[in-house]
Amino acid sequence: MSTITQRGSSSKSKEELWLQAGTLPKGEYDIFLSFRDPDVRQTFADCLYSWLVRSGIRTFRDEEELHKGEMIAPSLAKAITESKIHIPILTKDYASSKWCLQELAKMVECWRLGKGYVILPIFYFLDPRDVRHPLQNGAYREAFEQHNLKHDPETVRRWEEALQEVGKMKGWHVTRSDGGSLPNMRWLRLHMCRSVPTNLNLKELIILDLYNCGSLADDWRVWGKIKLAHRLKAVCVSSCYGMKRAPDLSPCASMELIKLSFCPSMSGELHIGNMKNLKLLEINSTRITGLTGDIVTLQSLRELYLNSYGVTESPPLLPTSLKALCLSSCPSKLPNLLELKDLEHLSLSAFSREIIPGEICKLSKLKTLSLSNSEAEPFGSVVVLPSSLNSLRVGFCGSLERLPNLGNLNNLMELSLLDVGVYEIRGLGELRILETMSIRKAPNLSNLDGLQSLLLLKKLKIYGCPALEKLPSVANLSNLHRLYIRSCQLISEMQSLAPLRQNLTSLEIDGCPRLDICDSIQSLESLQRLNLTCCR
Repeated sequence: MSTITQRGSSSKSKEELWLQAGTLPKGEYDIFLSFRDPDVRQTFADCLYSWLVRSGIRTFRDEEELHKGEMIAPSLAKAITESKIHIPILTKDYASSKWCLQELAKMVECWRLGKGYVILPIFYFLDPRDVRHPLQNGAYREAFEQHNLKHDPETVRRWEEALQEVGKMKGWHVTRSDGGSLPNMRWLRLHMCRSVPTNLNLKELIILDLYNCGSLADDWRVWGKIKLAHRLKAVCVSSCYGMKRAPDLSPCASMELIKLSFCPSMSGELHIGNMKNLKLLEINSTRITGLTGDIVTLQSLRELYLNSYGVTESPPLLPTSLKALCLSSCPSKLPNLLELKDLEHLSLSAFSREIIPGEICKLSKLKTLSLSNSEAEPFGSVVVLPSSLNSLRVGFCGSLERLPNLGNLNNLMELSLLDVGVYEIRGLGELRILETMSIRKAPNLSNLDGLQSLLLLKKLKIYGCPALEKLPSVANLSNLHRLYIRSCQLISEMQSLAPLRQNLTSLEIDGCPRLDICDSIQSLESLQRLNLTCCR
């Protein structure tokens, strides 16, 4: 195990060091990373390098196996000279490499110029005293005995002085402790790492965040230690294609958040029965087949997202504490949604039968409703929707020919219909605070009666409505900023847009061969984007 402590007598903060380094001439790199390959290449150095690069820091990583000859290559010397900050990772075998010592001597040479160069050493499982006194009893004495036999005394003396100087500098000390590395680690984030550390202490770990780690698999030693992570509260595993099984997180009773996503080979069941503090559970694009444990007892659960290829059944009962529920590839039998009195967000996708209960209006706190990819009429016997809705999205429901009357949705701010078979939108004119309306691929829609009453509408998109012949007047829609009409071949009449001159900034008319609006656009003084294609 290891502990990282900051050491040194300098009173300058890391921020001051960065600002000081910023006075250097701008080179190709910001940081020069020096280390001996066999010691840390596949562990510490690789993770540090990946993190620096993802953070937008231009980092040079020396490839030791490419060295040839006796002297430091000009390209290496240039990279060191032009880098603002030098980070040598000093390991027990660092001094056995003449290349590492040459790099370190060049770093110290630049630092002594007094032009703002910064050296931030990392003493990796190494006593800094062994670096300050390399010829005394310690990790580096044997290495220098060999260097004295092979190299001239002046060269060896320069290397010794470089180590002595760096050994006195402010840096980080990584030490060993029982149970694995980093005993005080609370947050472990591994993103796009080719290799992952294994000997880790999880006793204090709170957050585990893994993304696109190619070597991460079911046999990662950390999974075997997860039972020791009694304080673990959040686990996110995404795009880790080597994972074949869902991790066993059942011993982690303090868990509050679990996200398993885009791991297409991950299968099995997820054990969640003991997680009384769980607030969010998301399973997305995996082959996990279900949940084990009595989920209805998890009364802290607020958000549940089940979008897994393998889920064939939803839990028969859900905790009434849920505020957000998303189910994809919906099974034939769903829990009673009407029991979820506090539900605010509901999303259902890929279902094969009528799925919305007729009395959905009883969900008086529901704010967003999203339905997609239905093979059947989704609303069925629904007469009205909850008046609390502020967003309604329906997509890829070709069998949907009749929407419930929307006239009671006096809180609705967003309406989106995509690839539906509806003929009309009843109650449209009553949506007094609607701000965004998008109607796309509605081949049967023949009218938009009530559009003229949507005085707060800001964005209007109408696309692929071949049966629509006329648009109601938009002259009163003084808040309209964006108007987009495309592939509405029968529209031949639209009243003047002149009243919109102060607010309309984007106008796109495409594929409406009968529509002529050229005369009405001359006065649109606020227009910033104009696209007229295939119009009269």
